[in-house]
Amino acid sequence: MDSLIKATEDTAALLGLLDKYKAENNILGQEVTLRELGSQNRLAGHFYTAIKYLYQAYEIANDNNDTIEISHICNQLAVNFGRMGMLDQATRYHLTALHYISSYSDFKNPNNYKQYLSAINGIGKIYLLHNNYKAADSVFHKSLAGEKKINSRRGIAINMSKLGQSKQKQGQIDSALYYYKKSMDANLQDHNTLGIGLSHSNYGSLYLQQGKYDKAIEEFKLASDYLIKTTDTWYWLEPILNLAKAYIAKGEFEAAKAQLDKAQKLTNEVHAMEYKARLYECFHDLYKKQGNYKEALNNYTRSTMFRDSMHFCNEKDRIHILYENLDQTRKKQELAKLASDYKLEKSKRIYTALGSAIIVLLLIILLTIMINLLKARKQRNELQKQLELTRLNFFRNVTHELRTPLTIVIGMSEDLMENEKPSMSIIQKYLARINRQGKVMLELVNQLMDFNKVTSEIGLKQNYRHGDVIAHIAGILEDCEELCHMKQIQLSLARYEPEVNMDYEPDFITKILRNLINNACKFCPEEGGIIRVTTQVENNNLLVRVKDNGIGMDEEACKHVFEPYWQSKDGSQKKSSTGIGLALANRLVLAMNGTISVESALGTGTTFSFTLPLKHKEKAKSN
Repeated sequence: MDSLIKATEDTAALLGLLDKYKAENNILGQEVTLRELGSQNRLAGHFYTAIKYLYQAYEIANDNNDTIEISHICNQLAVNFGRMGMLDQATRYHLTALHYISSYSDFKNPNNYKQYLSAINGIGKIYLLHNNYKAADSVFHKSLAGEKKINSRRGIAINMSKLGQSKQKQGQIDSALYYYKKSMDANLQDHNTLGIGLSHSNYGSLYLQQGKYDKAIEEFKLASDYLIKTTDTWYWLEPILNLAKAYIAKGEFEAAKAQLDKAQKLTNEVHAMEYKARLYECFHDLYKKQGNYKEALNNYTRSTMFRDSMHFCNEKDRIHILYENLDQTRKKQELAKLASDYKLEKSKRIYTALGSAIIVLLLIILLTIMINLLKARKQRNELQKQLELTRLNFFRNVTHELRTPLTIVIGMSEDLMENEKPSMSIIQKYLARINRQGKVMLELVNQLMDFNKVTSEIGLKQNYRHGDVIAHIAGILEDCEELCHMKQIQLSLARYEPEVNMDYEPDFITKILRNLINNACKFCPEEGGIIRVTTQVENNNLLVRVKDNGIGMDEEACKHVFEPYWQSKDGSQKKSSTGIGLALANRLVLAMNGTISVESALGTGTTFSFTLPLKHKEKAKSN
């Protein structure tokens, strides 16, 4: 499993494997995959992301008491924290790894012993960063002996390199060169590209320290050539920064600036405080040599800031150093003072950060409230305008709907009055038309009253009946045939079942169907119009469809067609309407626990469908 996961270099593929192992509840697979995700993100310089994955792996391993995996994960966490400059956390996790390996693991297992050696080597690196050379040398020699025991050339090379760096920092140039050569020999035998590159970087640092700048530049260039072939961008920075220092020392400022710009881009990708501090130190040296003291001071300040950030978490180590150098009386006083200052400084930073965060949060909240108030005011104004427009449209349409039949009634009555001796047939013809227009006005008034009732708290009284609803629907269509016949529209009923006995409200169904059929008549062509009503039973519901071949509606109209007083804005529906017929039908369907919908497109006609349950909760009277 380890080899399969390590061979997967694509992060997306690893995340896919992780999902697979989660689905299979494969604990070991999850641990190893999360650890590998941490490793790949570390190599890419994404330390925070790496730590996130490693924490998840740590929790799983801890829940399952997998001590071997815990030690492996702790060493990786320590490496990430070390590269971020959080040395206290790096020390903590290396020590945790040592604790688990020493307490629960068998050193006969090479993998366990390798984790043990990695942990003590990591602690040695931290000693070296604190300039505690004696402790660092002791730990590196111990780690080196272990690597020789298991014949690990790579491990031997790493420890030889670290011993050389320790000797170089102490000014022991010959000893440093001895260890660097031993490290290079081991790397060459191991064919380790990364190790060879680091060895060239070590040689270059020695030459730089001795003032042999041309040789130093040559070695740093070789180091870069090797390290650029590796995937761990962390190591690319060392030779680049040292190359810049060599160019600055030689006075080749343009070459130095080019290297520093390259290093700055890499430090932004790697997020390493140690390298950022060193980068700004180099910028300080460059600008100082060029006589640009303002920029030199700015970069010195930046370097100091990153140094402080890197060492802030390690105040306890400084307290320990002072403790060893003070006499017994002063030790306790200084220790207490330093501890108090440390806590006070830490508290100040925490409170400052917390106060700033609270102020920013309050400003964000205040800004959000103001924006929401402005939005609410704007929406309220728009709503008022829309309501006013809707009200005007409604009254205009109602007036138009009443005016037409009233005009006909008045015209017919005036014709009768002007005709001194009208025949009985003319009187009957005029009275029939007056009666028909009166019914139109009465139906409009009844519609308005029904809609008012259905939208008020009182509501319409429901009188359910039990019987054949198909016969009732057929009767409604007979009543509508006259209107359709006048407009030369073909109205038909198609029933999937000849008879459907159900609980229904006769008045509601009558109003629903009349409104749907009247609406279809308005938008069907005067000649050749077709309105087809179909009924069928589906899932204990009566499904009724009213389909026409009229002008149809666009998608926007379909969204709003059941809203009260709504009128089409695109001008596609030129017929006048009060905008309450379909809204009333919708409310009546909902009142009977049914559903209503519309399907339409411009030029293809419209289909209204509504469903009603066959059984109602109230006991229905039989027809």
